[in-house]
Amino acid sequence: MLVMTNAEIARVFERIALILDLQGENPFRIRAYERAATLLENFPKDLRQIHAQGGIPALRELSGIGEDLAAKIEEMLKTEKLGFLEKLEKKVPRGLLQIMEIEGIGPKRTKQLWQKFTITEIEDLKTLARSGKIEKLPGWGEKSVQNLLRGIEQRSRVKGRLPIAAAEVLAERILAGLR
Repeated sequence: MLVMTNAEIARVFERIALILDLQGENPFRIRAYERAATLLENFPKDLRQIHAQGGIPALRELSGIGEDLAAKIEEMLKTEKLGFLEKLEKKVPRGLLQIMEIEGIGPKRTKQLWQKFTITEIEDLKTLARSGKIEKLPGWGEKSVQNLLRGIEQRSRVKGRLPIAAAEVLAERILAGLR
């Protein structure tokens, strides 16, 4: 049986924070997920061990992990997925999550473009950026649009490559399966 690693759980919390930010959720709630992700990304002890030794109460002893986050960690450790994230992802177009992965465009700018131009795909964003309409929005300028186009181009070049952190997680899962 394959199991979720600390890094995978951290990535789930990062994704939740991005989606909540995109939806304009409470900033304190967003920061709670971001802090949890930061904590868990490089946490020295395996969350599976902590959970096995003491369940949710043991997870709650970690700095910044309350009842809600501890229950979510437990769900991921037991099922390798998180129902809360699946529900959140259904509330936003999938393409928006891909747009947020582009260098230099975060949740706020993605939300702005989504609301103003109903952009939900990277190709549509590329066309819009070349049209000159984005530059007229508050907070955008010619340089911002050029950086956006550069980010889109860079994303398309490295699309087939895997970041080292993601490759490490896959390698750990393969090793766990082989063991």
